[in-house]
Amino acid sequence: MKRFLAAAAVTLLAFSAAPSSASTVRLDYTGSGPFGSPNLSEYVAIKGPVRGPIGVRAGPFRVTDHVDDFVAWCFDIAQNVGNHVTYHMASNPLGDARASLLNRLFTSFYHEVDTTTEGAAFQVAIWEIVYEDLASALTVDDGDFRAWHNDDVEDQANTWLANLGTEEKYSISYYLSGTNQDLLTAAPVPLPAGVLLLGTGLGALVVARRRRKMA
Repeated sequence: MKRFLAAAAVTLLAFSAAPSSASTVRLDYTGSGPFGSPNLSEYVAIKGPVRGPIGVRAGPFRVTDHVDDFVAWCFDIAQNVGNHVTYHMASNPLGDARASLLNRLFTSFYHEVDTTTEGAAFQVAIWEIVYEDLASALTVDDGDFRAWHNDDVEDQANTWLANLGTEEKYSISYYLSGTNQDLLTAAPVPLPAGVLLLGTGLGALVVARRRRKMA
């Protein structure tokens, strides 16, 4: 299985792990820049309703809240990323439809991201979901949000967007700033304890039956 990493851009950062919860939190880069190491960003040109055309590096930001190091993604191309920024936590500033699409994107494909092309494509796919008119097809080739000047990134983003599953197994957290790019993070929702216990019990039952048959 590929290593689980993700993307952000116009200068943004991330690393996988659930950050601590609070109404406000300060995020700092874990390295000398927002993309950290390994740097999974690539250059791509973009434009959207609030900015562009502009050339950016799209890829995962690696940040820390000084409790956890984690991966964050940009969902705000109007502003630039910043270090030592205090963010306000929000439950869902994008609305249910876009939040659902983002969750399906994470559930379906986040586990595949471990190259620079995939990191940039995942970020571009997030921007497409955030900025596109949802009455239109999700493609970065045209519409309210567009990306170009990197065919591999565009093709990967479009492939993912065209093949979103229906399952939503992630919890998404949103970080809002009035002066810098807004970020989001996502972590898998753990199975309820009862489900885990049921699975353990069924497994023990199967083992017991097999042993009786072998006796």
